[in-house]
Amino acid sequence: MKEKVRRLAIVIIGGILIVFICALPIILEDKEKKIQKNLPEYKEIKVNEEVVQNTEKKETTKKSLEQNEYFRKLVTSPDYNYTKVKKAIDPRTGMSYVTLEDGYLSNMITNFMFNFEIKNKEAISSLNEIDGVFCLTVPKTKEAFEELYYTTMGFNDLMDYIPGYYELVTKSAGNFCFNYGILSNDSDILVGIDSLSMSEKKNITATVYLYEIYTTGTQREKQLINNVKKYIDMGDYASAKKVTENSLNGRVTHKKLVFRINNEPKYFEYKLLYSFQID
Repeated sequence: MKEKVRRLAIVIIGGILIVFICALPIILEDKEKKIQKNLPEYKEIKVNEEVVQNTEKKETTKKSLEQNEYFRKLVTSPDYNYTKVKKAIDPRTGMSYVTLEDGYLSNMITNFMFNFEIKNKEAISSLNEIDGVFCLTVPKTKEAFEELYYTTMGFNDLMDYIPGYYELVTKSAGNFCFNYGILSNDSDILVGIDSLSMSEKKNITATVYLYEIYTTGTQREKQLINNVKKYIDMGDYASAKKVTENSLNGRVTHKKLVFRINNEPKYFEYKLLYSFQID
């Protein structure tokens, strides 16, 4: 009798496992589709110890990141160091201030606008595509900044300083309105990742080549861009740089990024910790 019960239990558990395994791809697909409603170009990319320790999986992941629109945008981020974004008190006046270098917060706001997906209708409270302005409620602005940037200071404090950059953002009626129309979007952005690693804190480090190419759309330029893509795919970053700078009058930057991948993102697929030029 006990043997029959044991066998029945095994059959039931096995059946449950089979159902779960069969349903898992559907669950994952539904999750991706849900996120894609707000982030149309979202593609789930996993980076973990198993990936970075396996040469084949790491190369596949590097290619996925290189082709991911949101990651390519992240790579364009100006210098950023989360430890520099903090609050301090002026001993002479007793007033608080944000300890940022000149232009640092301006860069953060500009980068926020460039990385933000204006097709994210659930997040945006209003959008004026003619003037190039999108607005977010104050709570959603805070939430979005927290998703994109890692800092050592509270975002409630940081929000107090943002309206000072009125040429980039204004605050009215409980909204922050961002003037994304001032951004230049006439360049092709290509990325080549030459190394990818992960720390014990689950921070991902990538050294990348950023290729910024400004074109007029001629057939010759398109062919040259295809050549750059082929060189990147081959890992020949030097040849890709040569074509970009000499034949396309583009710019190439070697950078290091430290970032995290957001789980089920609402606004940004990645969270930035560091971004700086290597050489």
